[in-house]
Amino acid sequence: MGIVLSVLLGSMLSATSSMAATSDVFILETDKATYVRGEDVKINFTNSGDETIYFVWYPPFTISDAQGVVVAAGELPMTTALPPGESLNWTWDQMNDYLIPPELVPAGNYTVTVEVHNSTWGLIAIPSTSFKIVPRADANHDGYVNVLDLGLLSDAWLAESGDPNYNPDVDFNMDDVINILDLGILSDDWLQGC
Repeated sequence: MGIVLSVLLGSMLSATSSMAATSDVFILETDKATYVRGEDVKINFTNSGDETIYFVWYPPFTISDAQGVVVAAGELPMTTALPPGESLNWTWDQMNDYLIPPELVPAGNYTVTVEVHNSTWGLIAIPSTSFKIVPRADANHDGYVNVLDLGLLSDAWLAESGDPNYNPDVDFNMDDVINILDLGILSDDWLQGC
């Protein structure tokens, strides 16, 4: 699984999630609301509270879609302390760890949650945030890959960057030419949608 961990100082402004019984405030967010299928998802967690909090597993987050969990917290028992005002960042490569071999998750809506613990390992909060993954070949950005996207690709067929009919929205592999490689990506994503 492609997860990268780093610690950053400072706070980030965003929507907050907190337990009513505590004064702790936690910010869990992704860097974008929508990702293209295969694009790294960057997850940020900030402790905006007054006390150090703890994560007892690595990775400490769970990612799920409507069908269930695709990345589960707790693959490695590892306690991580997060003092007030500090942040942790992770990068998820959109791989479903429950498949052998792992595969990219399909387009859809996803939720990431993190279990937050106190110094005695008691669970104090489970903040969450949501994001969307869209197919790479959704050229008209309507959330679906269908004949409308195929029509746009057809209109730009064999065009190169700089040509009047070149359309960067159908250059799915970003090689500055619309060709069979882009058609292959469209074929792979055919009828996928959110």
